[in-house]
Amino acid sequence: MKGHYFKRDCKCDEDNCTCEWSFIIDIGLYPQTGKRRQRSGSLFKSKENAEVAAAALLSDVKQGNNIKVSDSIFKDFAKFQRSLEDGIYKQQLILYP
Repeated sequence: MKGHYFKRDCKCDEDNCTCEWSFIIDIGLYPQTGKRRQRSGSLFKSKENAEVAAAALLSDVKQGNNIKVSDSIFKDFAKFQRSLEDGIYKQQLILYP
């Protein structure tokens, strides 16, 4: 399977290992910079489970379902946050993650 699968910070014996599996996969390039875009996942009990999750993520990316695009910048977010009254901020974050 495409990607890199590993046990994060594992120092166990191979016979009694309780560490969990992680993966990192490439999903293309950033158009502006040409640098690699990567997605990762972790906390899988077996390598096979990590491979299944990576395959599902790759499938979503190829279909265009998992690309995170944000047009807002931090300046806009900070302005929005300052404009809210006390107690409203958490409610707004729940509505607009």
